[in-house]
Amino acid sequence: GANRSGEQSQVRMARLLDYSIGDGPDVCQVGTIAIEGQQIDRRKARPADLFTLAHTTGMAAMWCLREFPSAKRIVIPTPKEWKGGVAKHAMQGRLYRDLGWGSSVVGTGDGRYARPLHVPPEFKHITPGQWKHAGDAILLARWASEQHG
Repeated sequence: GANRSGEQSQVRMARLLDYSIGDGPDVCQVGTIAIEGQQIDRRKARPADLFTLAHTTGMAAMWCLREFPSAKRIVIPTPKEWKGGVAKHAMQGRLYRDLGWGSSVVGTGDGRYARPLHVPPEFKHITPGQWKHAGDAILLARWASEQHG
């Protein structure tokens, strides 16, 4: 939707991504980039929101191409492709235990997710509520690495 400036969220995202394009060489060795795609399913997401997310996914792909030109591949799987039917809290909890971080489940019903109990210093800036999405990002990266080398 539009904010007080009248710009749509996709346009604001494009502006932010454009400002963040680096000027230096591609010094980060990125092999595979994974960006979650969208799908229409039984969740309660409005179709208009899915289109907004699809626009953002496209912008993220373009940004990654510009920032990491040496990346060998970009994959954009749907949630069903990379998550299957496993519940978020179960997948995240398994990930954190595999990493030796321990985990606890928070939330209720479909809103449940796992939080790690002991994270390395590099992850201390992630707030408790951000783990709902940060855990999915780590899981998606692991999936892409396992699928595509």
